[in-house]
Amino acid sequence: MAKASRILVATERGNAPRLVSSYRPGMPVTAVTDSLVTARRVQILPGVDSIVVEEYERGSKTMQNAIIIASGICRSKTGAQNCRYIRLSQSD
Repeated sequence: MAKASRILVATERGNAPRLVSSYRPGMPVTAVTDSLVTARRVQILPGVDSIVVEEYERGSKTMQNAIIIASGICRSKTGAQNCRYIRLSQSD
């Protein structure tokens, strides 16, 4: 069985990554949101970083793009800025 290396959590206000973080999973948690304010808010949670993606009409397309983006994220040095804003163009 393959083991996940990261947990992606879609959120609007930051409650979902807060709940996941409270269980202290053994892997990093990435909050996926369309709000820069929420992305900054979840930065204080232990083991949580965030990415900001543009929300599409279809939620599955938003998460597909988030998965592609998150696959390229590496853990940064302590004190580094982990918040990323990524704008993707919709091709279909």
